[in-house]
Amino acid sequence: MFIESLSQLVVKSLEEKPTTFEQITRPKANMKMYPQERWEWGMTTAAEVWNGRLAMIGFLAIIIELITGQGPLHFVGLL
Repeated sequence: MFIESLSQLVVKSLEEKPTTFEQITRPKANMKMYPQERWEWGMTTAAEVWNGRLAMIGFLAIIIELITGQGPLHFVGLL
């Protein structure tokens, strides 16, 4: 049953006009690739982008402080 269905799909695709890669990857005109909304409070896509950016900056700051041994966390005695 599976092999028969698979062979029918192959035969059907060979009979149709080929689809190019450009036709498949072209996004719709109204599709947003990046959140462009204005800032609003709450769980919005723009807030999630900024949360991710701030988290990465904080993570890098901690790694740099651990490597160098200097920084605000060492100054207050947390590291």
